[in-house]
Amino acid sequence: MVNATVGDSVTLECNYTINSSINFTIGWYKWYRHLLHGDEVSNTTGDYKGRVSMASPSDFTEKASANIILHNVSITDTGMYVCEINITDIISGHGTGNGTFLNVTGEQKNVNETISVGTVYYVYFVCITSGLLTLITVVIVYKCHAKKGEYLFYVGL
Repeated sequence: MVNATVGDSVTLECNYTINSSINFTIGWYKWYRHLLHGDEVSNTTGDYKGRVSMASPSDFTEKASANIILHNVSITDTGMYVCEINITDIISGHGTGNGTFLNVTGEQKNVNETISVGTVYYVYFVCITSGLLTLITVVIVYKCHAKKGEYLFYVGL
């Protein structure tokens, strides 16, 4: 299990071993959310867009590392993550990890909470001032026309 706080960057580890002394150069790995072949976790998919750093190709082939770093985690990232590795070279192999549970804690900031109290009061002030100015203008125009005997409104029978 990996524990994190909202906003953290966390490393989800996936390492593998090959029972061969032959170095390989072709292979790939993927991470999934909840279960194998479920929602793919990558820098270009869904809620993870722009938040995933993957191991370099040299780390994958030379250090047997298929780790990812998930940036700016949120409460909704809590869950099971599973890696899948496939080697396709002189040697061939396929494997999956047991899964890593990511537990994210802390307060998730609500978009509405980011508006400052000062901003709210400013909006109220502008609305009330605009309303009062409109009302005063209508009253002044009405009184000016009423003195001249003109009526702004005509009620027809």
